[in-house]
Amino acid sequence: MRHRRGRAVEGGLLDELAAQVDRGLDLEALAQAVLEVLVRRTGSVGGWVCVNTPTPGRWQVVARQGPVTPGACCRSQEAAWPGGPACAFRAAEGNGPPLQAMEIPLHSGGSLIGVVRLYGRERRQPRLSAETRTFLQGWLGAVLAGVAEVTALRGLYRQLFERLPVGIYRSTPEGRIITANPAAVRMFGYEREEEFCALNATQLYVDPEDRRRWLQMLQEQGEVLDFVAPMRRKDGQVLWVRDSARAIRDAAGQVVYLEGVLEDVTAARQAEEALQESEARYRRLVELSPEGVGVHLDGRLVYVNPAGARILGAASPEEIIGRPVADFVHPDYRALVEERIRRMLTVGGSVELIEEKFVRLDGQVIDVEVAATAIPYRGRTAVMVVVRDVTERKRAEAERSRLLDRMKAQQAALVRLATEPALAEGRLDDLWPVLTATVADVLGVERVNVWEFSPDGSELRCRMGFERTARRHSAGDVLPMYRYPRYLEALQSGLVIEAPDVHQDPRTAELTADYWAPLGIASSLDAPIRLRGRVVGVLCCEHVGTPRTWAPDEVAFVTEVADLIAQAFLNAEVRRLAEEVQKRADRAIRLHRASEALSVPRPFPMTAEVIGREAARLADTDRVAVYLVHPDGTVTCAWSQGVSEAWTRHAVRWYGQRVGSTAGTEPLWASFETGWPAETFPAAARREGVRSMAVWPVVYEARTRAFIECVYDRDRSWSDDERELMQAYTRQAAIALENARLMTELQQRAILDPLTGVYNRRYLEDALERALASVRRGAGPHALLYIDLDKFKVVNDVLGHFAGDNVLRDLAQHLLQRTRKSDLLARVGGDEFAVLVYHRDVAAAEQAAEGFRQAVEGYRFQTGSYEFRFTASIGVAPITPDVATVADVLMRADLACYVAKMSGRNRVHRYTPDDVRWSHRVMDEVRRVQQVREALQQGRMALVFQPVVQLSTGTPVFYEALVRMVRDDGTLVAAQEFLPLAERYDFIHEVDRWVLARLLEAVHRWSSPWGLSVNVSGALFGDPAGLELVERLIQQWGASGRLIVEIPESVLLQRAPHAQSLIRKWREMGSRWALDGFGGPLSLLESLQSTPFDYVKVDVRPLAALNWTPPGRAAVEAICRVAQALGLKVVAKGVEDERTAAVLREVGVDYAQGFLWGRPQPL
Repeated sequence: MRHRRGRAVEGGLLDELAAQVDRGLDLEALAQAVLEVLVRRTGSVGGWVCVNTPTPGRWQVVARQGPVTPGACCRSQEAAWPGGPACAFRAAEGNGPPLQAMEIPLHSGGSLIGVVRLYGRERRQPRLSAETRTFLQGWLGAVLAGVAEVTALRGLYRQLFERLPVGIYRSTPEGRIITANPAAVRMFGYEREEEFCALNATQLYVDPEDRRRWLQMLQEQGEVLDFVAPMRRKDGQVLWVRDSARAIRDAAGQVVYLEGVLEDVTAARQAEEALQESEARYRRLVELSPEGVGVHLDGRLVYVNPAGARILGAASPEEIIGRPVADFVHPDYRALVEERIRRMLTVGGSVELIEEKFVRLDGQVIDVEVAATAIPYRGRTAVMVVVRDVTERKRAEAERSRLLDRMKAQQAALVRLATEPALAEGRLDDLWPVLTATVADVLGVERVNVWEFSPDGSELRCRMGFERTARRHSAGDVLPMYRYPRYLEALQSGLVIEAPDVHQDPRTAELTADYWAPLGIASSLDAPIRLRGRVVGVLCCEHVGTPRTWAPDEVAFVTEVADLIAQAFLNAEVRRLAEEVQKRADRAIRLHRASEALSVPRPFPMTAEVIGREAARLADTDRVAVYLVHPDGTVTCAWSQGVSEAWTRHAVRWYGQRVGSTAGTEPLWASFETGWPAETFPAAARREGVRSMAVWPVVYEARTRAFIECVYDRDRSWSDDERELMQAYTRQAAIALENARLMTELQQRAILDPLTGVYNRRYLEDALERALASVRRGAGPHALLYIDLDKFKVVNDVLGHFAGDNVLRDLAQHLLQRTRKSDLLARVGGDEFAVLVYHRDVAAAEQAAEGFRQAVEGYRFQTGSYEFRFTASIGVAPITPDVATVADVLMRADLACYVAKMSGRNRVHRYTPDDVRWSHRVMDEVRRVQQVREALQQGRMALVFQPVVQLSTGTPVFYEALVRMVRDDGTLVAAQEFLPLAERYDFIHEVDRWVLARLLEAVHRWSSPWGLSVNVSGALFGDPAGLELVERLIQQWGASGRLIVEIPESVLLQRAPHAQSLIRKWREMGSRWALDGFGGPLSLLESLQSTPFDYVKVDVRPLAALNWTPPGRAAVEAICRVAQALGLKVVAKGVEDERTAAVLREVGVDYAQGFLWGRPQPL
C-alpha cells in the first residue's frame, strides 16, 4: 500500500516539477520552486539546494526553506560529496528534536553539479522512493545544469548589453522605447534609461521623413541595415546616427517588438563630407591649375585639364582626350617615357620632376618638366602626369648664361683695368692703349676712342683711338663742338648716349656726314667722363655694320670704364701735384728739423744763435746775421757768422731806419748789381765781397721782432718755393723769440717783485742763505737793513691803493739808486724793503742805513698840485757766525726796525740782545690786536653819545657818537685803547664800517631834536664799502643839517684832493663837516680854504694840564681868530672843569664838550 501511495505521490510530483521547468525561470528561481514542491510533496520540514561554482571546491546555496541551515553540511562536504545514509540534524533555532535528512545528488554529464537535501520530522525520513530519487538525480541535474548555462548566458548578454560602446535598444512597432543600454542613453545626452525610454523613436529624428523611410524599409525588407540619418540629442545638438534594426515576430508571424543597434557616425560623416569637399576643391584646383594635368590609361589620354590642353596646342581638352600619349612625346624621348610608364604600372611609385621635349599639335617642339605617379582609376591603375612648359624659362636661362659670360668678361676687364699700374700712377700715355683695346675686345666693337675736352670746352681732342680689326692705335683727331650743339648738349647732361642707329638718333645724327658715314659706323655707345661734377671728356664705343642694340650690362660696363678714366685723369693730376710736392719735400723736412730746434725754450742769446744757424742751413749760406728789435725800437746784432763787425754796424743803422714802417715787415732779396743794397753800404759790400743778400723780417703780432740776414758772395735768385720756405721759417723764429721772451720774463718773475721790479723776498732769503754760508767760511762781514715806511697806509687810505702802488714803485727806484751794485735791494712786504749789504761792518752798515733814511726823507711824491713826504724806520742786523738761520737774521732786523718805530719813527736802530725785551711788547700788542678783531667779529662793540654844548649857555646843540669795545665782563674800553691798534694794523676801516652801520640803525630811534656827530678815520676815503655807508647815512639824515661828520687832520695834511671833492659833494647834500685835531702847521690853511668845513675841534686837555699859561691861552686865541677868519666854529673837547670853560669863553670858543657837561652814555 505504501508503494502504491508512494508512486502516486511521485507521479504528481514529477508533473508539478515539469510545470515549474516550463516557466523559464532562472537558476535560483527554478531551484527555489523545485525545493518548495519537493518539501510539500515529501512532507519534509525544510531543505536546501546547493550547486557547484566555477571556483574549484566551492559550493553555493541557491535555494533554502525551513528552519535548517545548510552551512555546516556544505562545508563538511567540500572535498567530496559522500551521499549514503541520512544524518541527524537539529534545527538551527534552539535544541529541538533531531531531524532525518534525505540527500539527492544531482549529476550532469557524469559530474556532480549539486545536492538537494530534505529534512523529515522526528526521526522520520521524507517520503520519496529510490526510483524517483534516481530519476531526479539525472533529470533534475540536467535541468539545473541547462538552466545554469542559460542563466550564465543571460548574464553575459546583460554585461554586453551594458558595456557595448554602440547603442542597443528594443521598441514597440509604434516606436515606444522598451529598453536601451547605457551607450544609447549617453549617445542622446540622457542620464537615466527611464528618461530615455519615455521617448518615442520618432522624436529622435530631425526630419520626420527619415523616420517614415526607415519604417518603410523595415516593412518591405523585415530589417533595416546601415540607415544613416541626422538625429537630435537632449541638448538640441544634431548628430548623425547609423541605425540597423530587425522585427521580432511570434509564432503567428506578428511583430512582437523591434530591436536594433545605434552607432554615432557624426565624425565619420564630417570626415566624409570634408573628403568630398576636398575632392571637389582638388578637381577645381586641377581645372584651374596653370600646370598641365593629365591621366592616361592603356597609353591613351583619358583626362586633361585646360592648361594641359593649351600646352599641347589644343583649343579644349576634348580635342586631345583619347589620343595616344606617344603622339605628344618627342621621338628622342619616347623609349625613355615608355620604360618609365611600364615601371610605374608594374611596381607603382612615381617619377620625380624630369625635363623632356613634347611635340604640340601644330608640330612645335617645346621644353617641358614632367612629374608622374600611378593612381587608381575606375578600378584600374592609371598614370597621372603634371606638365609645365619651360620653353621660355630655358630660353631665358640661355640668355642669362650668355649675360653672365658677358658680365664675367666685363668684370674681369674692369678688375684688370682698375689694377693697371698706369691708372694708379696716372701715366695716361701708358694707360690709353691698354684701355681702348680691352673695351673693344669685351664689347666686340670695331672702334673705341677716348676724347677730352679742350680747356675752354670748344673742341673734343682724341687722346687715343683703337681699331680692333687692324689692332691699330691713333690719336690727334679734333671735333669742333660748335658744329654739333645737340651732341654737346647730350654730353653735358652727363647721361650715357645709347644710339642703336647713329644716323637716326637726334642726339648723334649731326655727326653723320663728318664722322659716322666716312667710317661706316652704324651704332655708338658714348659715356661722358665726369670729374668734380663736370664733363671733361667722352668714351666712344662704335659698332660698324648693321645697327646694334646695346644691352644694359654693356651700358653699365662702359659707364664704369668712363669712371675709371675719370679716376685716371684725377690720378694724373695727383701725380703732377706729387711731383711738385716732392720738390718741396727736402726743404719741408729741413724746415721741420729747424722747427724742432727752435721749439726748445732758450734764453735770448742762445735763441738768436739757433735762429741764425738754422737759417744758414735753410738758405744754403754760411754768412748769416740775426738782428733783434727791442721794444723801444732800437736794433742790435744778437748773433752773426761770416760777416764783419763793420758790416753789422752799417746793417744796424739801416734796419733801425726800417723799424716801424711797412718796409720793416716785408722780406727783401736782390743782387748788388741791381743797385740795392749796394746803395746802403757800398764800401762794406766791396770790402766784404758781397754780391747778393736776402733779409727776412721776423714778425710777431704785427710787430717786427728781428731781422734774419743771409749774405752771399754770388748772385742768388729765389724761387717761390724757397721764399715760402723762408717765410714759414720766420714764423717759427717769431714763436721761438716770443718763447725766449716769456722764458726770460718767467725767470725774472721768480726772483723779482712784480710791483716794484726789485728782488723779491724769496730771492733775498736765498741770498741771505749764501751770505750766512760765506760768513761761516770766514768771509764778510755782512749786514741786513730792514726799512719800514712810516704811516704809509695814510696814502692808501686817502688816495687809494692804486696811488699807493705808484708810490712804492717810484720809491723803490729811488732806493735802488742809493744801493751799491754789489748790494741787494728787495721788497719783503707791503711797505717794507730790505737791503743786504756785503762786506761792511756794523758801523758802515749803520752809516748806509742812515743814507737810506735820508733818501726816504728827501723823497717827494707829486700828484697834481699836491706833494707827499715820507719817513722810514730802519733796523740794522749784523750777519755773524752765531746767527743760526735766515729766519733769525730776518727776525733780528725786523725787531730792530720795530724798536726804531717805537722810539719815535724816522730813525735807525742797530740790533742788540737787549732788543729781545721789545719782542714781549710786540707779542702783547699782537694779543690786544687779536682781542679787538674778535670783538669786531663777535659784535662786542657799542656806541655811546656825549653832548656838545653851546659854551655861552651850556645848552646841548648836538651829540657825538663814540665807539667803545665791550670786554667779556661787560665793561667798556675807551677808543684810545684800541683805535691806534686798528690804525697800525690796517683794519681801522672795519671799525668805521661797524660804527656807520650801527649809526644807520640808531637814527631811526633818535627822537632828540639835536643833531648827531660821528668821527671817521682817514682810511674811509680808500674804502668803497665805507663810503657807501656814509652816503646812505647822509641821504637818510643829512638833508636836515643834523648830521656832522668829523675827519682827522691827517687827511688834509696829506692834501688829498679825492677826500676834498667827496666832502664838497656830501656837504651839498646837507651834511656838515668838522676837522678833528686842528692846530697843525700853516699848510693846513690852504686845505681849509678849499674844503667846506663847518667846525674845527681842538683838544684843550694839554693846555689845561699846564694850568692855562699865557702861551697856551694865546694859542687858543690864535686858533679862534683863524677859524673866525675862515668862517668856522670852534669846538673845544676835553673840558673837565669850570675854570677851563671860563677861559674858553673869554677867548671866544663857540662850543665845548667834556665830562663837565656829561660822560658818554648809551642811546
